[in-house]
Amino acid sequence: MPDREWIDDGNVQGDAILWRGVVPDLIDTDQLTGLQIPSDGAFRTHEVSMNVAAETSVAAMYAINATWRLWCLRARQIRSFGCIIVRAAEEGDNSHVLVVRGDRPGSRLSGSMANSMRRKGWWNGEEPPAQS
Repeated sequence: MPDREWIDDGNVQGDAILWRGVVPDLIDTDQLTGLQIPSDGAFRTHEVSMNVAAETSVAAMYAINATWRLWCLRARQIRSFGCIIVRAAEEGDNSHVLVVRGDRPGSRLSGSMANSMRRKGWWNGEEPPAQS
């Protein structure tokens, strides 16, 4: 993992929507609901690359990867799962953030964290679930 300070960006407010670009190979059908959701593999990593929706556009996201579907989560949800949101601006893209474990930044997200992220979000363009 890169040598860096893992500091939760308090400027990303709780109601902020974050997008995770999900390629078709990482989309599953949920056995409980029959709905398409991201697979565990879309989140079970050391750093989940996401973007703050209000700081970018759908067009800009599709310019990165035209095959993506955009999975949405609110910042408060991510934090409630035990993660922090670390600003990781890239050249020409200040909306980029990394979601990492709050207790052990840089370690792989737990199964519980990944499962919460894949089951409690929604696809961009759809209505968010009631609990979000």
